[in-house]
Amino acid sequence: MLSATMMSYWAKFAWQSHPGFGRDGEEILWSLRENKGAATSRVMVFDTAIDAGVRMTSDKLSVAAIMNRFRAGQVESGFCPAYFEMFRGLPSITI
Repeated sequence: MLSATMMSYWAKFAWQSHPGFGRDGEEILWSLRENKGAATSRVMVFDTAIDAGVRMTSDKLSVAAIMNRFRAGQVESGFCPAYFEMFRGLPSITI
């Protein structure tokens, strides 16, 4: 269950200042964020099993990148309308 996975990481973080493999030691490794190359895992994605599950990804995320994806129409229709409203009227940001 997704919520149990998130709680496991938070418990481990509160206990040892790093989420690692979660409190029970059975989750995938949440490694430190690094910017050493395009294939470096940077971000932990908490998703349901139907949507590829919990995983580390090499996606490079920033507010500017998210804003530009919205402006280019490269976002899924299921996103919360608040995300779109957050960037409405703001100038483009170069990443």
